[in-house]
Amino acid sequence: MELKVAFYRGSTGALHKLIGAWTKSVHTHVELVLPEGARLGIRPWKEGVVKCWEEIDDEPHNWDHVPYIVTPDQLNRINDFYNETQGQPYDWVGVVGSHVLPYRVQQSGRWFCSQWVGRALDLSGIAPVPKEHELNPGRLFRYLHR
Repeated sequence: MELKVAFYRGSTGALHKLIGAWTKSVHTHVELVLPEGARLGIRPWKEGVVKCWEEIDDEPHNWDHVPYIVTPDQLNRINDFYNETQGQPYDWVGVVGSHVLPYRVQQSGRWFCSQWVGRALDLSGIAPVPKEHELNPGRLFRYLHR
């Protein structure tokens, strides 16, 4: 089975432009794509909570994918983590504290996209991701490509 880590590199919308400028990266968002095509993660410009989307991507040219062959056990661990965090909100304080200010802040039960994906990859044993609270989408993309 193949799981993809999907990195958005579009520049539409003020939030993506701001993230791209601040992080000096073309990648401004990240989420997981399950083998059946469902997407898991947190989108601050939409609902702003950890969620599963069944929608078809209407901008495939704006995504870069890092594929992983996963075992059923790894996929179960991803689903367990998703079930544990489903509905938890976006961590605006953590993003500002960890990426704009020189603090390492994480509000319990709140996430930003790269942090959630990094934790999911680490907990599942797919890819060890240290200090996921310090990662933005661009850093996570570079980390997974080392």
